[in-house]
Amino acid sequence: MESIHPRFVLDEQEILFYKAQTWRFSYQDIARIIVRPSAFIAPHLLLGTNESTVTVGYAVTVPGAERYDAVPRDLLGIMNAMSDESRMKILRQVFYHPYCTQQLADMLVGGVHLAGWWSVPLGLLILAVSAVIWGGFLNVIFLFSRDSGFLYTILDEPMLIFSGVRIPVAALPYWGKLIALVFPLTYVLEILRNLVIEGYGFTQILPSLGGLLAVLAVLCLLSSRLVILAEKHALRTGNLNLF
Repeated sequence: MESIHPRFVLDEQEILFYKAQTWRFSYQDIARIIVRPSAFIAPHLLLGTNESTVTVGYAVTVPGAERYDAVPRDLLGIMNAMSDESRMKILRQVFYHPYCTQQLADMLVGGVHLAGWWSVPLGLLILAVSAVIWGGFLNVIFLFSRDSGFLYTILDEPMLIFSGVRIPVAALPYWGKLIALVFPLTYVLEILRNLVIEGYGFTQILPSLGGLLAVLAVLCLLSSRLVILAEKHALRTGNLNLF
C-alpha cells in the first residue's frame, strides 16, 4: 500500500492524501479501500470517495515492457537541445511510468548529499555575498540612467539565460559558455550543486570558488570606479544622469 504514491500515507489512525489540501480518512469511518491499477493514470495522486469507500489509483507499467537504463550516445548528440543526460533520463522514465516530480528527483538525484554540516551554510553565504556584489554593481550603473528598467533588462536577462538558470551551461555553444563566465551566478549554481547534491568538500569547490572570487573582485573594482565617475559627473553638471 505504501508504494502506491509518495503522497499517500498510511498513518496509525488514519489515511492521508497530500494534495492541494490534505485529505484525512479515519479507519473507523472506512469500510473498504479500493485500489485501481492502471497503465494510463496521470502522475498525480487520484482518489475517490463514496460514503465509507475510498478509491485510490495505482500507476502500473505495461506487462512485459522492456526497460533500458542507458541512454544511446548518438541520441544524446542529436538531441543536444535536451542539454544533458539527466533530462534524457527524465524523458525515458516518464515514458515507461508516470512518475511524479518527487519520484523523479529521488531516482535521478538520490537525495541530498552533504560533506558536513557546514555545506549548506557555506553555500548560502556564497550566494548571499555574490548577490550583494552583483546587486551593488547594477545599482551603481542605474545612477547614470533615467531608464533603469531598460538597463536591468539588458544586464539581468542575459544572466538568467547564460548562467545556467534556464538552460544548462553544458548545452550552450562555445561563445555562450564564454559569456557564462562573466556572471557570478554561473559559479554560484555550480558550487551549490556540488555542495548539496554531489557532496563535495571545501577543497573540491576551490576551482569554482576561485573563478567566482575573481569575477566578484572585478565587479567590485568596476563598481568603485563607476561611483567615482558618477561623483565627478555630479559635481560638474549637477546631476548623475548620463543618458
